[in-house]
Parts: sequence; structure tokens; C-alpha cells
Amino acid sequence: MSCFQKVYFELSFPALMERVRLLMPRITVLTLIEEIEVNAWGWDHLGEMRKQYSDINFDFAHDGMKNQT
Repeated sequence: MSCFQKVYFELSFPALMERVRLLMPRITVLTLIEEIEVNAWGWDHLGEMRKQYSDINFDFAHDGMKNQT
């Protein structure tokens, strides 16, 4: 399956990370993190997800975030 194929559903996080691995961008910033998700999981959980995929340069967007370049 091409990573550019139209997707008509939400991807699971592991499937998203596989697509990011295929594309190999310098950095990926995941946006539209729902407040309800942050309230349910907390930023610590999102940090653990970053550790789980430490081979991929990605971050979760947040208010006040500045460009990393």
C-alpha cells in the first residue's frame, strides 16, 4: 500500500508511525491533539509514546510551541 493512498478512516498511532518511517521526514509535528485526549492520558503518556518510537523525530504540537529549526 502506498503511503500516499487516500485514507478514509483515522490511523492508529502505530500505523501512523510506520507511514512516517516510510516518508523519513526531518521532523514530524502531530497536530490536532484533542484536549479530551490530553486530559484522559496526560502529557506524560504522550512522552512515553515518544520514547517508544525514539527512532522517529516527532513531537506533539502544543500552545506556545516554537519552530525547532
